[in-house]
Amino acid sequence: MRRMQIRKTITWGIKNFSSLKANGLYSDQFVAGGCKWRLYACPKGNNGDYLFLYLEVADFAQLITSGLRRSVLEWVMQVVGKLDVTEETPTITESMDVNGFQLLPSQAEFVRPLFERHPTIASEFRVKNPNLRAGYMSLLLSLIETLRQPRHELSMTDMAEAYAALGSMTSAGLKLDWLKKKLDEMSEKKQKEEARVKEIEQEMDALYQRCEDLVAQLEKEKAEVAAAEAPLSFGDFI
Repeated sequence: MRRMQIRKTITWGIKNFSSLKANGLYSDQFVAGGCKWRLYACPKGNNGDYLFLYLEVADFAQLITSGLRRSVLEWVMQVVGKLDVTEETPTITESMDVNGFQLLPSQAEFVRPLFERHPTIASEFRVKNPNLRAGYMSLLLSLIETLRQPRHELSMTDMAEAYAALGSMTSAGLKLDWLKKKLDEMSEKKQKEEARVKEIEQEMDALYQRCEDLVAQLEKEKAEVAAAEAPLSFGDFI
């Protein structure tokens, strides 16, 4: 299989690194290979005394549609002098724990009411890696955001991708019966709307064809009338 190489340089400046909390930090998102990514750094390691640096997909829904199935990452670590460090560095946002998921504050405000409404959503979730857990929750939020769009803005392809994303999460143990019910309702209404639109389009095509036939018939009859009303000669009257 041919490997596509993508060169991407990311500068991530972290102030007071040694004093950071153990639950780690996320970098700003960046795009590479048509997908959104972000870095996760934990100064205390993954339950150990070492630096833990992790690359994760920031938008799992986009990854599903990109066709990317395998990636190989090479790290190049370099110590730079103080004068080489630029003042403008990406904004670092600290993650927080919400029901066992390490999330960004912007995600937490949506996930908290989600667990209040559906407290058993992750009771059978089998994924233990904190970053993968966060990834699945990001995928869930992305799916909900997609389904919030007006139905006329969603295509049948969007609905199929939504089912694929839902299947991936339920296979991992997330309880999403409530979301599947809403998706089924949306899909049924979307199919009825698509069928009705197609029916009307077919009726309009038939009407357009009928109009074209009538116009052609009218022109033909006008020509016949004009030919029948040709001027009479003098001899026709005597």
